Amino acid sequence: MRRSTAGLSSLCVSTLCVAGLLAACSVGTPGTTSTATATATVTTAPATSSSAEPGSSDGSGFPGLLTANGEAGTYQLMAPSPHIRLTLPDGWSVFFDEPGGTYLNIGGGHEFLVGRNDQVIDPETNRPAPIPEDLMGWFVEHPGLHAGKPKPIEISGIEASYVDINPPGSVDVFYDPLGNFHVGPGPMARFYAVPLDGPDLFIGVLRAPGGELDDALAIGVPIVKSLQIIPT
Repeated sequence: MRRSTAGLSSLCVSTLCVAGLLAACSVGTPGTTSTATATATVTTAPATSSSAEPGSSDGSGFPGLLTANGEAGTYQLMAPSPHIRLTLPDGWSVFFDEPGGTYLNIGGGHEFLVGRNDQVIDPETNRPAPIPEDLMGWFVEHPGLHAGKPKPIEISGIEASYVDINPPGSVDVFYDPLGNFHVGPGPMARFYAVPLDGPDLFIGVLRAPGGELDDALAIGVPIVKSLQIIPT
C-alpha cells in the first residue's frame, strides 16, 4: 500500500486495499493518527472526450479516471463489483482510484470519496470493529458524529440515505492500519450509505479546510446523483 497527501495541512490519504477498505483520509484539524507525507498521485495523462478515451478494463467503453486529466466526462471507477460510473465536472484531481475505492479532490479543495469499507472504529472502545449491517444507522447513533436526521435519496435506482454530520472534535470513523479515516470538527461532511449485498457503499462529500459545506455540496451532490451502480 502507498500513502499520499493532497497538499492540505489537515488531509491525509492512503490507498485502498483490494479487499475494499476505504483508507485513511482525514479532514479537520492537524494531529491525526496518520503521519505519512508522500507526494500525491494526480492524473497527468491527456484527456479528450469520453468517446475518444480508451475503455475501462471490463470493456465497457467508458474511460477510467487515470486516463484523463480533470476534464468533464463520465468515467468508470476501478471497483470490480459492482461497477461504478460517475459524471464529473471540469477541474477535478484523482488521488487514488483502486478496486476498494476512489478519492477525488474537486472545486478548490473539497473532497469526494466512494468505497466499501470492512471495518469501523467503535466509538466506545476506539478499536476496529466489523462494518455494521446498517451503516446509516451507525452514523446516526454514533455519539461523536452529531449526525442530523437521515434523509432518503435514490442513487442509481437504489433506495439510499444521507446525513450531514457536525462533530465537535476529530472523530475516527473507518479503520485503516496506516491511519484511520476521520472527520471534524465542525459541519464537515455529508455521508451517504447505499445498501448493497455485503458492505454498504459509502459516499462522502467533504468540505475543504476553512471552506463551507454548502459549497462542497453544490459540486458533490450532482456527482452523487450521477452515480451508476452496475451489478456484475
